[in-house]
Amino acid sequence: MNHKLLLNTLLVGSLGLMLGITVNAGNSKVTYAQNQTTGSPTGITVSRKNLTQDIRRAEKLQPTIHQYAQLSQDRVIRSLKMAKSVVNDDPASQTQLDTVDLLLSSSMENNNLVKKEKTHYTAVPVGKTWRDTQGAPIQAHGGGFLKQTDKQGNPIYYWVGEDKSHNKFSFNGINLYSSHDLLNWTYRKTVIAPSLTNKSLLGNKIERPKLLYSQKTHQYVIWGHWEDQSNYSSSQICVATSRSVAGNYSFKGHWRPGSDATHHNWRIRTLTDGTRQVEDQNGSVMNNATPDDMNSNPSVWGYPSRDFTLYQDGNDAYLITSGGKNMMIFKLNSDFTDVDTTSMKPYTLFDNYREAPAMIHSGKYYFLITSSQTGWYPNQAAYSYTTNIADPDSWKKPTSSSPQLLGNNTAFYSQSTNIMQVGSQKAPEYLYLGDRWDANALGSSTYVWLPLTINQQNANHPSMSLQYNPNWKLNTATNQIIQNQAPLLSQGKPASTDATQSSDANFSLSNANDGVFTQGSGYFKPMTSDGHNVKVPFSYTVDLQKAAKLSRADISFNNGGNTSYYPIYKIYTSTNNRTWQLAANGSNNQNIGFTSDPVTGSARYVKVVVSGFNLYGTNTPANNAAGIDELQVYGQAK
Repeated sequence: MNHKLLLNTLLVGSLGLMLGITVNAGNSKVTYAQNQTTGSPTGITVSRKNLTQDIRRAEKLQPTIHQYAQLSQDRVIRSLKMAKSVVNDDPASQTQLDTVDLLLSSSMENNNLVKKEKTHYTAVPVGKTWRDTQGAPIQAHGGGFLKQTDKQGNPIYYWVGEDKSHNKFSFNGINLYSSHDLLNWTYRKTVIAPSLTNKSLLGNKIERPKLLYSQKTHQYVIWGHWEDQSNYSSSQICVATSRSVAGNYSFKGHWRPGSDATHHNWRIRTLTDGTRQVEDQNGSVMNNATPDDMNSNPSVWGYPSRDFTLYQDGNDAYLITSGGKNMMIFKLNSDFTDVDTTSMKPYTLFDNYREAPAMIHSGKYYFLITSSQTGWYPNQAAYSYTTNIADPDSWKKPTSSSPQLLGNNTAFYSQSTNIMQVGSQKAPEYLYLGDRWDANALGSSTYVWLPLTINQQNANHPSMSLQYNPNWKLNTATNQIIQNQAPLLSQGKPASTDATQSSDANFSLSNANDGVFTQGSGYFKPMTSDGHNVKVPFSYTVDLQKAAKLSRADISFNNGGNTSYYPIYKIYTSTNNRTWQLAANGSNNQNIGFTSDPVTGSARYVKVVVSGFNLYGTNTPANNAAGIDELQVYGQAK
């Protein structure tokens, strides 16, 4: 995810503050920056106490380490080896010691140190913790996917993604998983791991990795979004290659797409006084280079690249990447290890801050899903399409009159990372693959995979639609999607409230069950009796008009123009509109904007009682944003 910005700076902190050093202007700044990689500044005493203690803890685990899931084992063993290598290294800086200690200590936390337990799924756990075949939570965020054929001739899927188990933005490894059914995933290896010997793989970030296979070179190629740990200013891609999918990947370095061959492996580091400087791969300040140079001379330094995706189209492949305000499209070279600006001139697709690209080819169109830039918090997705990727003028982009929106106002609390084709070549079906980021505990982030509908893909006006369905399944024999969805009962049914209805049609009661749950389409806004203020608490009741056996209630809450609001609520059911039963309790809810609750029993009336809106992270009241965009009740009418 792009533009984590101040969150990263605040939580990770500047390197000087970690060391407790005051850095002055002039030559001392240069010396300090050089010493971040090579060692501690002269006269500064470093502390090895915490690292030494965690080494002892990890060593005590070794006799029983085989009891744990392979992912757990690998994290502990890898970080313990690094810790032993650096703990008695005199030139080691406090930053290095603390970074390695974070990797080691987090690998031994209870939620990461998981004992082996055979796990099997019959359906994707949408928005819930998803475990690998040995019981460890899958750590593959911002993921990339590759479908191939195994030695027995059966389809096999590979999934690479970020390991966020340490709950930080910094680099903790890129994991590889494999599956034959898209449901049960086996951890294969951490294919790119933190390293003391490769200075590009410590004190950095790698996000949204993607995986390709080159028929020309018979190599697997992993791309990632690479940054220094201290900011999002370097804005680069990184590339690694291997002869086998779970083999030893050779890290080729990091650079901006379109740069010349001599301007690789540099970074922009933020110093303690807030200034930024450009450093080479050895941590030395690059002469006559400033951060502004990076953005003003793309023929030398390349173009900024943050959130991105790769799309392979036969023997061709493309990079679709956000550099901040602009989203650009590049063609890759023939071995997929860099962009090729000569065979296709790169061009700007969007200049209005889009990110999280995901592409698929369906019929005669290429479809691209993107989101707005709102940090770790979700927002409305939208789609664009073209018949020719190489033609910048052929794209049909969202407009105010044709917004081409997808899902609800928070994309069902997710952000797109990929689109996968399933089914058959004659009858293709599609899956939307997204991340549900937890900004306060990144390692607990989950995955939102949903059936994606593409209509009229061979006509003049194609469209995409995305509905929430946590009950869908994949028929592993036919590779086809089984919707397994109960009927929607609430749409267009009579509704009532204990609040005053607004005279503005954009905020009317009927907006909350009209079947339109996209941003800007209007929502129900509860008002006080004077009609001037938002009323909280408030209730919203829908009459299903006949008794039904209920199964689920989904609520798209208003986000008030801010994507980080979450509601406190309860759901009640009744057969007579007088006696009520508690059906779902969202008193401890912190899902932003969208909730989905199982609701059981027989009832005619469903009531949502909202007691407050809060701002995620600070938990401060945000009641002026209170409102319901759409309530959807599912079940079987009697």
